[in-house]
Amino acid sequence: MACIEDLLRFAGLPAPGGRALDAGAGTGRAAAALAARGVPVVALEPSPAMARVARRQLAAWPGAAVRQASFEGARLPAGGFRLVLAAQAWHWFEPATRWPRAAGLLEPGGTLALLWNVPDWRAHPLRPALDAAYRRRAPHLDARSPGGGGSHGIHDRPHRDPARRGWFGPMTRHTYRWRATYPTVAYLDLLRTWSDHRLLAPADRRRLLAAVAAVIDGAGGRLELAYTTQCYLARREPGGAPPAPAVDWVGSARAPARG
Repeated sequence: MACIEDLLRFAGLPAPGGRALDAGAGTGRAAAALAARGVPVVALEPSPAMARVARRQLAAWPGAAVRQASFEGARLPAGGFRLVLAAQAWHWFEPATRWPRAAGLLEPGGTLALLWNVPDWRAHPLRPALDAAYRRRAPHLDARSPGGGGSHGIHDRPHRDPARRGWFGPMTRHTYRWRATYPTVAYLDLLRTWSDHRLLAPADRRRLLAAVAAVIDGAGGRLELAYTTQCYLARREPGGAPPAPAVDWVGSARAPARG
């Protein structure tokens, strides 16, 4: 993944003593990409179900650990990380505190990386049928932006957020384009990881996924999607680091967590 390679180069990782924090880690895909490249990583995920998946995803790397905790509430060492990463998650954090919180967890000159993957549905042949399935089964969700990627995501434009000032230096935006092909089952598994889909009542979710499956199966059982990844990078400003909460995690990434 070119995006991961570029952000690690920007952050100067992997390097001795350099740790990463994946905030709002979900199923742990971004954390696993860091761990696979030799970066010790702590993944924060408040959902018990997603944290279990992330632990399985990261089990192969001894330098990785998952904590079931929120970004705002986790007790972590001030200045303990060279990289704080939020992949598909920054828009869920408290706007009034997320910038100083990230700065407080970074070492001097440390990097904040914000990522969103946005699918391009504009001319997709299955767009009308999928929209119709969502209107029938989950009218408050959007087939073209599962997980809120379309309504939050790059439209947050964090490089233009005035709340960043004083905490981080200039923010650069990097764009990556790629494609993915999903068999029906794989796309349904992806939808199950999105927070808005997970929040549906189980029966409603089953009916929605069945409707989505019918659309994809009717088109040959495979869904091809074009994506744009937006990656925003910035370094912590000198002095831009308020006190972090009391520390209950120190040492290796395998140290036990207490909620």
